[in-house]
Amino acid sequence: MNKAFATLLFCLLSIPAYAEIVQFDKDNFIAIDIPAGWEAVKLRGTLLPELGSAFDLKLTSPVNEKASLTVTTGKSQTGKPLTKKQFDSLTKTITAAYLSGSAEKKAVFNTLPISGGQGKYSIFTNISLISATNAPLGHKYAVLFLINYDNGCLVYATGLVDDNAGAGFQNMVKSISSIEPSLAAIIRAQPVKIKTNKQGVTIGNAVSKVKIFIPSGNLKVVKERFGGGQNSPGYFLFTDTKSPLMLSGWLEPAERFKHADINELWALLSSEIPLELQNTESKKIGDWDVFLFDLPIPIKTACSANIQASLLREDVWINLHISITAEKSCESLRDELAGYLKTIQIES
Repeated sequence: MNKAFATLLFCLLSIPAYAEIVQFDKDNFIAIDIPAGWEAVKLRGTLLPELGSAFDLKLTSPVNEKASLTVTTGKSQTGKPLTKKQFDSLTKTITAAYLSGSAEKKAVFNTLPISGGQGKYSIFTNISLISATNAPLGHKYAVLFLINYDNGCLVYATGLVDDNAGAGFQNMVKSISSIEPSLAAIIRAQPVKIKTNKQGVTIGNAVSKVKIFIPSGNLKVVKERFGGGQNSPGYFLFTDTKSPLMLSGWLEPAERFKHADINELWALLSSEIPLELQNTESKKIGDWDVFLFDLPIPIKTACSANIQASLLREDVWINLHISITAEKSCESLRDELAGYLKTIQIES
């Protein structure tokens, strides 16, 4: 019997009958009580302090309860539960962002009844909704939930509600209290090592023999990071000093490819782009699985052509995003991208 399946079966038999299993991928899931009438949607995990990897679940109440809850579940960076000192420090860091927009000057935490760890929550009043003359969109209260599980998992959750004693709030607390996480051990991405010379750029890391060679002397490393997946040590980003080309990607352990197939990966990446993709196409270019798309831009004579290319090789998962925005036809820019990809060499 497959070990992951056996573990899942064991956990299924060990949890209360009311709980639902939310499966994030083949190795990671949580048991959670989803209140009657609430909708649940899985999202890509948010990177937060102390988390090595994470998964998001958004719960939305029926209209009459006027509440929503976003739950981020992840494994600690060490795979072990935080010490009391670490958990208190994390609480202070996270709380600061909530206090900046709340009427409260200090957070007061209540104990959250959970099994197998320590949980707490605090309620913050939206300062912009106190005045009767000021009525922006939003809920009156934000609730911060933090849980430090004995198995090394962590939960961060934000609840939004109009009544801090009503049904929406009570259902939120019950749902959070019911969570039982089962997340696999963290597979860490190694920091990329980038070497440049007149012949081009070589990208690798300290633990794998596989390297990417890009035969271009025009690439410049961009060191700035903008959060999300860019915070991964396996991420890299370049601009071309002599053309409007940009290239980014990651060099990750092959085990981190948790998708059923490449199309599932493209669907996930596409869903995170806040623009409607145009002229989408999936194909093979050499050994690369490729997803091509254009992004809408206001200049009618120009095009923003993009290519996502993914490759599993030995112990490494390589993903590249190459884009060009120029006053040319989309067809010609796609040809340029395909040609550029064909010059990239994988060495081992």
